[in-house]
Amino acid sequence: LDEYRRRHTDWPLHARVMTLRQVADALAAIHRHGITLRGLSPSSIMILPDGNAKLVDFHFAHVATSELTQTGDMPGIPEYMAPENFMLRAIDPRADIFSLGCLMYELLLNRKPFLDSTVPGLLQQIREAKPTRPAKVAPDIPHQLEDLMARMLRKKPASRYHSMTQVVTD
Repeated sequence: LDEYRRRHTDWPLHARVMTLRQVADALAAIHRHGITLRGLSPSSIMILPDGNAKLVDFHFAHVATSELTQTGDMPGIPEYMAPENFMLRAIDPRADIFSLGCLMYELLLNRKPFLDSTVPGLLQQIREAKPTRPAKVAPDIPHQLEDLMARMLRKKPASRYHSMTQVVTD
């Protein structure tokens, strides 16, 4: 995804939203099979020559019925990880919703929602700070997308969307 963005600097908003929709559809499908990706980032998404997006990295994936990945593992790339990942709590599909919210923010606004020069500072930002309102960064962003990101990026899993299917619907 990062390489595609570098080569397509004029990538229109509607095309970026459709890419995010494809990623959300893919996540909804794996969630239905009891899999939580836990490591969503631009490097886990490939844009094919026809413009379609595919999930390609399941390195940190967890299967609900498996004991192969322990709950205490801290998987993923910190900039895209949900707050609960850092607290070493049980991770469920709502962590992927948060990660997709981070990716959406970055893809639509050309900046990450949480920034710090140190990992501890970044973790604190993710756990405690609210990202800058999208409309302040890009005044022409549709309010529906702003609302969608705000709900996806809520700190408490119970306050986020409960399923990726709900994200896709909205």
